[in-house]
Amino acid sequence: MTKSSDSLAAVVVHYQSPETLKITLANLGQKIDPELIFIVDNSSSLVKDNFEGLGTILDDGINRGYAGGVNHGFKYISLKRPDVTEVLVCTHEAVFRGDSLEELLKTAAAHPNGHLVGPKLITQDTGREVTWSNGGQLPLPFFYPKHDRSPSRSGVRKVDWVDGATFIMDTRTWAALGGVPEEFFMYMEDVALGLRCSAAGIPVLVNLDAVVEQTANGPSRRLAIRNRILLALRYMSPWKRQVIIAEVRGRQWLMSVHPSKDVRSKAQESREAVREAKHVAMTIAASGRAS
Repeated sequence: MTKSSDSLAAVVVHYQSPETLKITLANLGQKIDPELIFIVDNSSSLVKDNFEGLGTILDDGINRGYAGGVNHGFKYISLKRPDVTEVLVCTHEAVFRGDSLEELLKTAAAHPNGHLVGPKLITQDTGREVTWSNGGQLPLPFFYPKHDRSPSRSGVRKVDWVDGATFIMDTRTWAALGGVPEEFFMYMEDVALGLRCSAAGIPVLVNLDAVVEQTANGPSRRLAIRNRILLALRYMSPWKRQVIIAEVRGRQWLMSVHPSKDVRSKAQESREAVREAKHVAMTIAASGRAS
């Protein structure tokens, strides 16, 4: 297969899954020079000799979380390969179908002033192929991040955010935004990235003719609540923020008066998650950090 241009590099974020990582790297190596594939090992668990010729492992013993890992890869590329203008970001389970990478690059090239571009994401479920993301929206009434899961979608469309499992972002956009938001550690930073792009006038797109297979995962209940509130506090307008907080508080009240002790304990878990989110947001605001 024809290799992609030297202006494209890949950042693969890894955590304790060397076997799936090898599959991802072999897949990427069909289109990207392994010298331009950089593996951020958040688990510090990879044996470098086992990955010789597949990419460069970046491991300094620090688990930066997903967004921190992505930013670490971008920073390394900006220092070592300033000629790179496009970066493909994916996790250690992503596998591209056919010419999907070329499709993403074609969409990226159509927006030379900046872009965030994702593919259709699929997974295997009991022997059948399931679409789990055609990009995401923040729909009314409660602005809960939601994947479009329709299997029939095709073409290029605008979305509110693209899943962090796989996306392409140009280095100029990454620098202009100050990187991917790191305060979430894992989950919801992709939604925040989409909102930051939109606020800066940078298009957020999915090319649904590009198909990537990747296992769908999700956060714990507490982390989901924490990060949803943090997203609202940090990246949403005041009225949307109040809608989300009111909805979460309403759920807390309903659970707190439930006859089941287990349900009532979930109300307490939710309150603790909200307090944590507010503490993180206040700490960032006090420090003056953008993300």
